Amino acid sequence: MFMKSRIFNGLSVGLATLLAFGRIHGMPSIAPLPTAARPIVATPVEVGDPPSPFRLAGAWSLESPDRRLRGISGLAIDGEGLRAISDLGAAVRLDAPNGAAQAAAFADLRDGPGRFGYKIHRDAEAVTTDGQGGWLVAFEQRHSLWRYDRDFAHSYQLAPIDRPWANNGGAEAILRRDGQIVVFSQAGDEVLTLSGGRWIGRPLETGGWEVADAAMAPDGATWLLLRRFGMRGFENALAPLAERNGAFAVGSVTPVPKGWSDNLEGLAIAQQSDGLRFWLISDDGHRIFARTLLIALDLPLTQENARL
Repeated sequence: MFMKSRIFNGLSVGLATLLAFGRIHGMPSIAPLPTAARPIVATPVEVGDPPSPFRLAGAWSLESPDRRLRGISGLAIDGEGLRAISDLGAAVRLDAPNGAAQAAAFADLRDGPGRFGYKIHRDAEAVTTDGQGGWLVAFEQRHSLWRYDRDFAHSYQLAPIDRPWANNGGAEAILRRDGQIVVFSQAGDEVLTLSGGRWIGRPLETGGWEVADAAMAPDGATWLLLRRFGMRGFENALAPLAERNGAFAVGSVTPVPKGWSDNLEGLAIAQQSDGLRFWLISDDGHRIFARTLLIALDLPLTQENARL
C-alpha cells in the first residue's frame, strides 16, 4: 500500500509539473512595444587580434534601454548601417559606432508565424535583403521563411521549411546566391535552396562546427560564421563556403577573437575601398552577465580576391 502511494504521489507530481510547464510554455512571453528610435551606447572593448590576414577594426559592447537589443540572432547590411533581428521577434536598425551617441530604430515583427506575443512563434534567427527593398527572415520552432516590407510593418509567408528539425535546430542563416534563396541549418549538415516553391537539399561538411550565420560578400563569395562549444566556452570562426563534387564544405577556418561567453550569431559583409569589412554581433542569450558584442574585422583587398 505504501509503495502504491509513493508511485501515485510521484505520478501526480510529474503530471502537475508537465501541466505547469505546458501552461508556462504556452503563455505570452513578448510584450508589444511601439516602433521607436531609442539610444544605443557603444563602449569600446578589448577582444584581441584576429589571425592574419584579418585585421581588427574595432569591438564594442552595445547597450540600450530598449530590451529589443537583446537576443540578437541575425545581421544584414542596411545602406550605410546594419539591420539586426532578435529571437524575441524584433528588428533593429543601427549605425556603425563612431564615438558619438546614436539612436537605433526598433520595431516588433508583428506579422509572422503563429500569434504575436509568443516567443515560440517569433524566434527569428536570420535576415537578408530580398532584392526588392524588403527583407527575408527565417524562423526557428515555426520553421518557415517570411518576406517583410522595408519597415517590417507587413509580411507574408514565402515558404514553410518542411524539415524534421528540432525546435532549436532550424534555419540559422539565409542569403540570396545566384538568384536563389539559400538557407543553412544550425546543425551545419545541409544547405537548402528554394526552387519552384520546394526546398532542394545538398550536404554540407563543416568539420564539427555549427552554422551560426552566413553572408554574401560584394565579390560574390559566400562566407559562414561558425560556432561550437568547447572547454573555453563558445568558439566562433569565419570560413568561405567551398563547393566540391556537387557538395558543400567550409574552406580555411579563421578563429574570431572575443570573450569566452560571447556567442556570435550575426554576420554581414560590406565593401570598402581597400577590401571587405566583416561585421559580427553576439546573442546575449538573455543571460544577466552576457553582452551584445559588435565586432568589425577587415580583410585586405589582396586576400579578398584570393578568397583565402
